[in-house]
Amino acid sequence: MKIIGEDAAYALAGSGTQRFVVGGVQVLMRPDGAVVLITEASERLEDHWQACEVVLPWRPAAFDEQTRLLLEGFDGLRCRVLLWLPRGLADLGWGKGALRSNHPLPGRAAVITLDEPVDWEALDLQRSLLVSVAEPAPIGWLEHALTDRRRALRELVAGWFPRRLRPAWRLEFQAPPQIAVPSVLADFYRLAQHHPELLGRRYHGGFLYASAELKVDQSGKVPLGWAGDHGPGWHLAPENDDPQVLAVQHEEIRDDRDGWLSGIHQRAPWREREPLSGFLLQFALYAAAAYGPYRGVASRLSRRQALALVDGWQRVPLQPLLAEWEPVTFAVAPGRIACLYPGPPERSALDADDCWVSVAATHPGLLNPLDIDWHTFTG
Repeated sequence: MKIIGEDAAYALAGSGTQRFVVGGVQVLMRPDGAVVLITEASERLEDHWQACEVVLPWRPAAFDEQTRLLLEGFDGLRCRVLLWLPRGLADLGWGKGALRSNHPLPGRAAVITLDEPVDWEALDLQRSLLVSVAEPAPIGWLEHALTDRRRALRELVAGWFPRRLRPAWRLEFQAPPQIAVPSVLADFYRLAQHHPELLGRRYHGGFLYASAELKVDQSGKVPLGWAGDHGPGWHLAPENDDPQVLAVQHEEIRDDRDGWLSGIHQRAPWREREPLSGFLLQFALYAAAAYGPYRGVASRLSRRQALALVDGWQRVPLQPLLAEWEPVTFAVAPGRIACLYPGPPERSALDADDCWVSVAATHPGLLNPLDIDWHTFTG
């Protein structure tokens, strides 16, 4: 996997190329019908079985005529895939397009199957380009977690989230919020302009809406995002500059006889234990732990095992995230972040096998010494 410049990418497409953007993907369509695709979908190459696939990040909403024509001929289409990285474009080579209706993404996901899989050495190169591994990410931000959360957030982001050479080209990342929002949230979205991973990954876990998508709903609240596919939604009631965040859980009601869905029940909303400034810092920690360059996930641990895993680390001094649903707490060490589920001790006996831990690191050597039976591991 070689790194090339933007001019070289356009040269690959040749003369007579049509250029347009579909969602977050830049499309260069050649006269012979083949396309060169420039995308930021690098997260789809993290696991071994994904080393020969790229899932494009566009969403099946508001398709224009160019998008429709592209997708109509996408099955079997010859595609060259380039990934944006901080140092340039990673050329993954040629592949064949397909639209899959059984993919986890909603709708029909656009998938490129590469002719030659990306090898592990190249994958490690890719991850090392996303986050500098010369030194483990520092944890000096932790001393500001209770006194200056905006500074804590800025320093955490600087150590963990890759800065894009340009603002993300998706319009929703470039545009500021279209409604009045608290200043702490406006600062968060300014950071996300150059660090789009800070918002999480839609359809792959918890995420926050892009800035331009924020709007006031019928109840006068602002939907912020979702805590995963079956988790609650987060809403903001902007009554001051550091307001409370509400979590709203919808539960399916199914018929006892045949299991068919018969309705949706909304639980009474509850308040996150931290105000917006603390919630945004927690979400940044969650995004870093969930999508860091090197990750390990251990499930079915006892609380005793989970605590032993982070023994000697520093606990983040914030109240649990999602405390009324699936409490999450965080622990950090230089170059490492851990999410622990469930968080507070009252929700888990020491020897009950109901905990799981997600750990991310900026260097594989920081995960390897951890003595744990990993469920998934990309270190």
